[in-house]
Amino acid sequence: MALVREADEGDNDVLNGLQKKCPMGTNLVLGVDSSPDYFARSRPFKDWRVFVAIENDTIVGSAAFAISDTYLEGRQVKTAYEYGFVVDPLHRRKGIAEKLQRHIEHIALDNGVDLLHLDIIEDNTPSLSLFSKIGFEKVKDCVTISLMPYKRQRIAAEGNIRSMEEADVDDVTGLINEMYRGYDFFLLLSNPRTLWSISGGYHTLTFTTFLFLKTMASLKPVWESGSTIKSGNTSWRN
Repeated sequence: MALVREADEGDNDVLNGLQKKCPMGTNLVLGVDSSPDYFARSRPFKDWRVFVAIENDTIVGSAAFAISDTYLEGRQVKTAYEYGFVVDPLHRRKGIAEKLQRHIEHIALDNGVDLLHLDIIEDNTPSLSLFSKIGFEKVKDCVTISLMPYKRQRIAAEGNIRSMEEADVDDVTGLINEMYRGYDFFLLLSNPRTLWSISGGYHTLTFTTFLFLKTMASLKPVWESGSTIKSGNTSWRN
């Protein structure tokens, strides 16, 4: 039977190896490589934890979450964003992912979290089945629109594209705040240095995802209709 504990820096190499064994999706297969630092995805968050599942002294699974205050329909709520679920292919169908999830829920409740949420690629059937079974419901189809250049492009003479520099932080912070002001799951950036500190911490990917939510008060999903997330799509209600 697998046991769950919090991961530490000594697990880094094993977790990088495990991640490479666990691409996501069926038709659209997405592989993630966090090496050399498996915890790099988590470090931009203020309050985060990574857990590992151990069986016979071997790491066979992992999952993570980050707690933050955000806004949902105009109310400030304490949420936990879940990510990084991986289970060794040789140890699947043993309930390891569900055990990791139950552990996260227990820790989240102890920390006063109101809501859990996560994204799942649309044809990641095992994850969709798992989270539906344990009480999550889809609330939104989300399309991530990203630019993924594969070679250097010629651009118009009157325009210019470059990486953000430290001197741009104030202007970029203002643009982001104005763009997403009033959106669910967006907390206004009050300190421009926050943006600079996390820039470069995420990889840009293009794929369709499902956004899932789960309330923590009773561990039963309660969903809102209308534009829960203002992306022009339809939300769902149980």
